[in-house]
Amino acid sequence: MAPLQGVHVTTAILWRGTVLFALLDAALLSLLARRVTEPGFRALRGTILALTAVFWFCLWLVLASIVYWDRVYAYVFPAWLRWLLPVGQAALTTGVAAVAFALATRLPGRAVVGYCLLGGVWGSLAHVWAVAMGIVQKPPMLRGASALAAVVIAFFEFTFYFGVIVGGAALARGGRARGA
Repeated sequence: MAPLQGVHVTTAILWRGTVLFALLDAALLSLLARRVTEPGFRALRGTILALTAVFWFCLWLVLASIVYWDRVYAYVFPAWLRWLLPVGQAALTTGVAAVAFALATRLPGRAVVGYCLLGGVWGSLAHVWAVAMGIVQKPPMLRGASALAAVVIAFFEFTFYFGVIVGGAALARGGRARGA
């Protein structure tokens, strides 16, 4: 992929991305908290889980298996996993989303916000594992980037993804997430 020639992700880029995702999260979570009622959020469970599966399958298919395979993921995953990763990551993250949904609807506070923040926690845990696998040491594109920055950005990145999925689910249900 010629457009990626010479691209190097630095610690500074990760920290700037963290700030950008944090700002996006603040706006998105504020919007979701105002627009998605508690009963409406509960009614979105099936749609959220279905969209989660589609979103993560597409994300891993395009970014991991196609665009960044040679530059990043081939350094940490065996070649035979290349086309299985999208299915596995979609299944895994949908399972995590189901657990996050169950927890968020039982914890105090706005369930929709708790759900998205639990998605962020999952992101950081997943990136701790990725760092342990060598994601910031092995691929030249990431070599030398801070492991801490890679884990912190993941919290805000995944919070954003979980929020986008909730927003998409509410839109797919025709905005009915507001009703009781």
